[in-house]
Amino acid sequence: MGIFSTRELSTLIWTAIIISFFMIKKDTRIIIIDGIILLFKPGIMIIFLIYFLYILIVTIFISKLSLWDRIYTKDIIIWAVFVGLINYFRAITDENYGFNLRKLIKDNINATIIIEFIISIFTFDIKLELIIVPIVTILSVLSLYTERNSNYESVHKIVNGIMGGFGLFLAFKTIEVGIHKYKYLNSKDTLVSFMIPIIYLFLSLPLYYIIRLFSEYETVFLSIPFSDGINPKVKRRRFFKIFKVCGFSTKKLECFYKHYVPYIYMSVSEEDFDEALIRFTLEYR
Repeated sequence: MGIFSTRELSTLIWTAIIISFFMIKKDTRIIIIDGIILLFKPGIMIIFLIYFLYILIVTIFISKLSLWDRIYTKDIIIWAVFVGLINYFRAITDENYGFNLRKLIKDNINATIIIEFIISIFTFDIKLELIIVPIVTILSVLSLYTERNSNYESVHKIVNGIMGGFGLFLAFKTIEVGIHKYKYLNSKDTLVSFMIPIIYLFLSLPLYYIIRLFSEYETVFLSIPFSDGINPKVKRRRFFKIFKVCGFSTKKLECFYKHYVPYIYMSVSEEDFDEALIRFTLEYR
């Protein structure tokens, strides 16, 4: 199949076309350039560096296994950029993310992974792929948008129905192609390629949780009035008091942020601060 499959090539072609289209227009070109500049700001660069350094370390350890082969590098890069990075930034920015381990695993390991995996193994002619890629992309974006807006519930059902029908069509076409191409597959490489998203998901869960926890603590302290203009020793002491109460629980932090931070004012005394923490502990239980 070469380095890139016909599906990956068609995706690259459409990406280049879309970028070129937006770069032609001055307004969108300025937005894109500003976005690229924003990515190189120190704070954003550190966030990216932490993520890719973590993935690199995981990959180095995995490469020591006897099953490792360089051909898996492409699968790892695709997962890291298009799946892992999205989960990583959702953990940081999505206020409704609510780190739910069971839901996260369920969303990433379900029947659709198997279907998408089979479809991606047996790709079609480049001409057909150039038609399939934009259709799937548009339907996926519409589904995501309508899912997040309750006003479009009926539209969401229609879009999902179309996606289901189109998915069945692709599945039947894939089976047809697979019957003729299955003998060219290497069973070991096929199994490892299938396991890569699952393995990397589980190995990335600690990173998602830690970055979410850090994001929650940062949100709490930026929202509390005493975060500025107060003795650094007092600030550190109060941080450790909140940490002692909330610990490594993102749910406790979210609850504390919603129900207690609004009532902590600039001149709050140490006694009142401690009393608020005790009241939070009792009410949370």
